[in-house]
Amino acid sequence: YWPSNDIKDDITVAHLLSNRSGINLYGRDKDDDRVCTPVPTLVPPPGIAFDGPASVNRFKHCDLLFTPNTDHRYSSYAYDLLGAVIEEATGTDYVAYVNQHIKNVAGLNSLTSTSTSPGGYDLDCNLNRTNEDEGNVAIKIPGGGWASNIGDLARFMQGVINSEFIPASYALWQPVTFTNDNDRYVYGFKKRTRNN
Repeated sequence: YWPSNDIKDDITVAHLLSNRSGINLYGRDKDDDRVCTPVPTLVPPPGIAFDGPASVNRFKHCDLLFTPNTDHRYSSYAYDLLGAVIEEATGTDYVAYVNQHIKNVAGLNSLTSTSTSPGGYDLDCNLNRTNEDEGNVAIKIPGGGWASNIGDLARFMQGVINSEFIPASYALWQPVTFTNDNDRYVYGFKKRTRNN
């Protein structure tokens, strides 16, 4: 259900993990200009935490912002596509897969997928704060629908560092090179360096 008739077919899992796919963020480009109108969000049927095809349907019609692997742009949609890839590749519900292969392996007791927006705030340029609530977010669980406590977050990061989930996870920390000057980006993370 992902289009394969143009450069979208060139997107790899590595591009999705490192935000180099060219997939937009909620229909917006790097300057936050609207470039595509996402299909309205649908709530998954009862008993389904995440619906890969419905999630991907929201943005699959949008043009890419750039040719894959030539630039970077964070995209929750790219992570939603990764969730759909996991479902297709494993034949397992995405949430069940994460629970079995990450939550249970690492003993992350507080890690839960959530279809309810945790809420938050928006601050405008005049420092006026307004409450934000996205409503049901089940459609984008891979791109931001997980919650845990700080102890489990630390255990998760330790598991990534120690290759408990992914063999040779040190490869995740290798710099991703671009044709531009951004050389501090690695798979899913931004490397920070200290200046002494």
